[in-house]
Amino acid sequence: MRIALLTAVLVAAPLIARAGGFELVEQSPVGVATAGAQTANADDPAAVYYNPAGLAFQRGLGVLGGVDVLHSEVRVKTPAAPSVSATGTVATPIAYVTQRLGPHFAVGIGVFSNFVEHLEYPTGWAGRHSGTFFDLTTTTINPSVAIRPIPQIAIGFGFDIVPASFDLRHDITAGSSHSATTATGLGGNVGILIRVVPRYLQIGASYRSAVDLDLAGTGVIGVAGAALEQQDAKLTLPLPHNFGFGLASRPTTGLTLTADARLTLWSDLHNLTLSYTDPSAGLGAIATKDTLALNQRDAYGFRVGGEYRFLGEQVRVRLGVGFDTSPVRRGWLQPFTPDSNRVIIGAGLGCHHGIFGVDVGYSAQIVLDRTSSNPDPGLATYSAVQHVISLALQVRLEELGGRINVPEYKN
Repeated sequence: MRIALLTAVLVAAPLIARAGGFELVEQSPVGVATAGAQTANADDPAAVYYNPAGLAFQRGLGVLGGVDVLHSEVRVKTPAAPSVSATGTVATPIAYVTQRLGPHFAVGIGVFSNFVEHLEYPTGWAGRHSGTFFDLTTTTINPSVAIRPIPQIAIGFGFDIVPASFDLRHDITAGSSHSATTATGLGGNVGILIRVVPRYLQIGASYRSAVDLDLAGTGVIGVAGAALEQQDAKLTLPLPHNFGFGLASRPTTGLTLTADARLTLWSDLHNLTLSYTDPSAGLGAIATKDTLALNQRDAYGFRVGGEYRFLGEQVRVRLGVGFDTSPVRRGWLQPFTPDSNRVIIGAGLGCHHGIFGVDVGYSAQIVLDRTSSNPDPGLATYSAVQHVISLALQVRLEELGGRINVPEYKN
C-alpha cells in the first residue's frame, strides 16, 4: 500500500515543467528520455545542470560527454498565401566532470546549451516582415560545489558563464535588417536535495538565475536596392529565471519514478530592439532602431519519468511524458516565436558495464496547432515539432579520490 500510494502521488501531482520558448531543459540522455524530470534524481554527472546538490550523493569521479541534436520543423498556413515550412538543426555538446571530496563535499563542472534555436524561412514569404532567419546559441560553463552537512540533506550552488551568439534577419518597410552579435553573460544556480524517506521519497528544488546578454556586433539596415554599409549593432536579450521542484522514488528494486516541476519567467522578454549606429559617425549620432515586439508571459507545465534497471543494472530502459504551456500570447505569435502548448514523449536506453556506460535518449516535442491574431502575416496557423536526440558516454570511478568509509554517507 505504501508503494502504491507513493507511485500515485508521483504520477498524479499537478506539476510544472519546461515552459516552452527556446529553452532546452533536457541536457543529458537520461534527461531527454525522462522528459527532463531529473531535479530530485540527479544521480549522474549531469546533476551539475539539473540539481548541483546531487553531486554530494555520488561517489568518486564521474565523467559524461556527448552531444544533443535538436531538429525543429515549423509549418505556417495563411488563408491568402501558400503554406511555408521552416526547419533548423542544431548540435550542441554536453560535458560534465564531477568529483566527490570526502563525506561532506563534492565539486563539478558542466558545459551545455540550455537556450538554443535555429529557424530559416523562405525568401519573400508572407511573414517576412516578422522574420526570415533566427539563430540563438548559448554555451553555459557551470562550475559547481555541493555540501552535505548531514546524511539526509545536500546543498549545491554554481556560477554560470554564458557565451552567446545571436543572428537575426527580417524585412522592414521597403528594405531589410540583418545583424550578427555576440556576448558573454553571467549568472548562477543553486539546489537542494533531501532524502525524506530513504529509497521511497526524495525531494529536490533548484533555481537558475536570469542572464542579461548585452549583445554587440555588426549589421546592415536599409532600403532594398540601395548600397548598404556595415554598421555597429547592439541588442539586450534577457534570458529568464528558472525555478524547479521535483520528487523521486524507488518503490521496488531497479525501478525509479521521477516528477519534475519548472516555472520559467519569460515575462522579462518584452521585445527585441536592435540599435544600428554608423561607426564613422561622430559622438552623439542618433542610432537607428529596429524593434520586434514579443510581450511574453511566464510559462509552466508538467513532466514525469521512469527508469527500470535489470540484468544487474547493466541495462536501463527509460520513459517520460509531459505537457508544457506556451510563453507566447495568441496575438503575438510570429515566425521567431511559433510556440503553443506542447506534448512531450521521451524514451531511452542505457548499457553499463564496469566503469563504462553508453546512453541514448530521444524525445518528440509536439507543438499544438495555434492560429495567431498577429496582423503579420495575418491569421496564420502555426504548427511545429521538435526532435531531440542525445547520445553520451560515461565513466564512473567510485573509489577514485579517496574512499568514503562513513556508512551513512556512502550512498
